Amino acid sequence: MDKFSKELIDTWRENFTQREYPKREANLDGRVIDYFVMPTSLFQGIPNGLFRMTGNPGDGYIIGVSDEVPVPIQNPFAVSEHDEFIVYGLDDMDKTLHSEQNMLRILNNPDLRNSYIKNKLVLYSYMVENARGNLDKWHFSEEDYAGFVRAHNYLTCELKKDL
Repeated sequence: MDKFSKELIDTWRENFTQREYPKREANLDGRVIDYFVMPTSLFQGIPNGLFRMTGNPGDGYIIGVSDEVPVPIQNPFAVSEHDEFIVYGLDDMDKTLHSEQNMLRILNNPDLRNSYIKNKLVLYSYMVENARGNLDKWHFSEEDYAGFVRAHNYLTCELKKDL
């Protein structure tokens, strides 16, 4: 996955503000994460898309959630993306899985949890299917791809448990 400079993060944060993308705050698990709600069209067909720009710790971050993600689960989507890249970080090969495990720990409401899982599975299913054999286009390493597969498998098992 790509790593971004503080300058680039700051530039794009200002750009998103100028474009008037709604800025929201997710307050979950005693933390407040800011994120932008971004037009679905920016995600080029990726359903329930997420955007992130992170770099070195302390450089700040940008998290974006597609406006097609149902409003009740936009906050959990943003927090899971933040956790994946800020809490667990680019060096953790299981950052995606860890962020999903943590999010399911946080989400106590069964309806919210099921909606979250189902919508994340839409995203991961698309990514796993479409990035296979084309990792360069997606800016994924083999390790990144394997991490998405593990997160997809985990959420699939969790959904079956909840049914």
